[in-house]
Amino acid sequence: MVNFQVVRVIGLLVCGFYFSLVGAVTGKDFMAANDKQAGVVTTPSGLQYKVVSEGSGPSPAATDLVKVHYHGTLIDGTVFDSSVERGSPTSFALNRVIKGWTEGLQTMKQGGKTTFYIPPDIAYGSKAVGPIPPNSTLVFEVELLRVFKLNTPSSLDEVKAFKIASMDCGTPPELPANKDQLKSVQRSADTYSTCAQDYYKYVTMQMEGLMGLLEGNDEDMRDAVLDKLRDSKKAVAVQLDPVITFLDKYQALQTM
Repeated sequence: MVNFQVVRVIGLLVCGFYFSLVGAVTGKDFMAANDKQAGVVTTPSGLQYKVVSEGSGPSPAATDLVKVHYHGTLIDGTVFDSSVERGSPTSFALNRVIKGWTEGLQTMKQGGKTTFYIPPDIAYGSKAVGPIPPNSTLVFEVELLRVFKLNTPSSLDEVKAFKIASMDCGTPPELPANKDQLKSVQRSADTYSTCAQDYYKYVTMQMEGLMGLLEGNDEDMRDAVLDKLRDSKKAVAVQLDPVITFLDKYQALQTM
């Protein structure tokens, strides 16, 4: 008797392997043709990019935090992820994303826009990730909104001179008395909240950089780092206190 469950599983495996190969071949053909397009630059890793508009600010290092707007598609135009469509930029440490992003964004300057064409071996490889099939070549339109330079200290004098970043989000917007009027301040409230979240990510990375100095250094360095971490945590807490108060009131209004 035929075990139809086994046949089904084998069929799925064969189909998956077939589409994996097709995806790889199609991606290679696309990249080969794209390499001949005007303005497209191909790097030794296989990454391709085309500058849409040149920025004028700093370029990020792999260890920096960046804030971007992006629109990600497969080579057939299928959208798999887009901060543009969500209407909300995102921020992340540049060394904690796919290799194509880490390499590509270092070619940009703050304020610029670039289209990246990323082959699977510096994207997600043979893995399927959400709506992204195995061996997919990815296309990203990226706008680099801001670069948060990390500048981790490396010497005892630099640790002693180190100052945790200050939050530059302005004052919290004035909240209305009732929920019905909340829409009038929603955009400014969301902007303030996002700015505070970016700040928190940034100072967290700064303190992680300091903590990395606790290993492999002498006692004077370790003591200086611990003192600086204590001071930094206090400074961050003071700066985030009005944010927490604002968010508590904002959430309370939304649930009224």
